[in-house]
Amino acid sequence: MIKRIIKFIKSKLDGANEERIRFQFLIVYIILGTVSLVMTLINFITGYKLLMFQTLFFSIGLIINIILFFINKKCEFVARLFFFLEIIALFTSFVIIGEPEGFAAIWCALLPACGLLLYGKKYGSILSLIMLLILIFFYWIPFGNSLLRYEYTESFKLRFPILYIAFFSVGLVLETILVYTQNELNKSKEKYKKLSYHDGLTGLLNERSYFEEIEKLNILTEHKKDDYIVMVMDLNGLKLTNDKYGHHFGCHLVVLTGQILQSIFKDSLVFHVGGDEFQAIIKGEDLNRFDEILKEIDEKLLYRKIDYKNHELLLSVAYGYARSNHSSPYHELFEIADKMLYANKKEMKKKYNIPNRANTD
Repeated sequence: MIKRIIKFIKSKLDGANEERIRFQFLIVYIILGTVSLVMTLINFITGYKLLMFQTLFFSIGLIINIILFFINKKCEFVARLFFFLEIIALFTSFVIIGEPEGFAAIWCALLPACGLLLYGKKYGSILSLIMLLILIFFYWIPFGNSLLRYEYTESFKLRFPILYIAFFSVGLVLETILVYTQNELNKSKEKYKKLSYHDGLTGLLNERSYFEEIEKLNILTEHKKDDYIVMVMDLNGLKLTNDKYGHHFGCHLVVLTGQILQSIFKDSLVFHVGGDEFQAIIKGEDLNRFDEILKEIDEKLLYRKIDYKNHELLLSVAYGYARSNHSSPYHELFEIADKMLYANKKEMKKKYNIPNRANTD
């Protein structure tokens, strides 16, 4: 049971930053609410009635926060604002009725660090500044000093604000480190996500992205909301280049093809699904300019001789395509496009005399 709870907490804290912050607030509400209820009972038993009412009202406020947290997002924001005011009220009451150099003083010193942890550097600093001004008002302003239940020594009134500032400084440093660490973690996650969904050679979307997109398209087809073109492309003669010059020459053709396709498609998903195979899911504005896209492919990739490391290489791409009709699943459109591709490939080999096996001359 304990392992499951720890695993659940870790999953929440390892999640997105906003989710982590939400969970932190909930945990703080629960812990402080529980502690406040326990302290209310202890204060009742020991006869500290003022402290009893103080901790009782604070625990009631935290129970309200927990209820608001689970209603909706707007109520959750209200709970955070309410908690901001509750901390100020708790701090003020500790200063007024807390015993000098007692338990209340420890709470007053710790609250700024807690505020920074929950509200971040900006709003946590504002909260800490408000509490520091409260200290100054009650300790150093005669009228505020007259409201205190206990008489504090001059030494305490001088030293405690300094101690408060020290705790705030520690909290600020820890929060800065936390924010930096979280930002670096988010960057690493984004980098990992990009690597897991993009092809390392061309930078295009990879096979994993391709299959996930197919699932989405099939769902759209079921709801008659699909509007896209499936396009399959294949590099002609890549094996010939690899056999004759080496695989790094073939890789150059693959990378170059990927770069050209990225420049042609503006609003579509382009995939390198392995070897000499590329695919595109054409949608958005690219649907309206599809004739222009075909023209660009023919100009840049149909049959082109390029020089690379003192060798003349052939850059030639055959393609086929099929447009969705709001009823056919993806695999049927792919079959139509694939048949067109091989017909196109056969015609190109015949037209441009592309050999079927490497010329070892």
